[in-house]
Amino acid sequence: MATNTNEDTEPHVQPSSLVVLRKEYGIRKDPASVGLCVPAFKPNAGMQTSQDFSKQLIKGKITEMIFEQMFRKSGKYTVIPFGYEVVVPELMQYANETREKGLLDTIRHAPDFALVSHDPTSVFLIEVKYRAHPSEKDIKKTVTRILEQWKLAHIFYATSDGFYFDKCSDLAKDGAKITPLSVEMVSKEIQGECLELLNDFVS
Repeated sequence: MATNTNEDTEPHVQPSSLVVLRKEYGIRKDPASVGLCVPAFKPNAGMQTSQDFSKQLIKGKITEMIFEQMFRKSGKYTVIPFGYEVVVPELMQYANETREKGLLDTIRHAPDFALVSHDPTSVFLIEVKYRAHPSEKDIKKTVTRILEQWKLAHIFYATSDGFYFDKCSDLAKDGAKITPLSVEMVSKEIQGECLELLNDFVS
């Protein structure tokens, strides 16, 4: 599969922010730099559909990288990539042959990261999502799907106006609202810096 490097699929970024990302976060603008391989589309798929799909993949990958580096920079946590594509990619090649569909579905929907406090008193399994303006309906649908496989998972939302962090089980309740990421976990200064970078890339 070829990596899509068409400029139309790349989020906009100011040069100054790009320099910061390269030096402090190890992120470059081109999709290939984040290991993103865009799946080929069927011949009858429209060009706009292909571009939109590519953009979503790129946004998701950049959000995960910013999450990872933000928590590392806080100096309070060990961040461990946990998604199936990182932990057990070899196992998933047998997904169509094995009888253990339930087990593989659980692995396939594994949260993106494990976060371990340096105490160490706290361990979190975290699904990372980017939504410019997450709706209550979308949030509940997302956490309900996660809870089907991972009862103790948390979710981290990166949005255009800030970062949010909650237990999926709490957000599954009627009327639940997402909670801003605590400054005790990541300082206001680091959050502000990372939010600026996020919006430069995905706006």
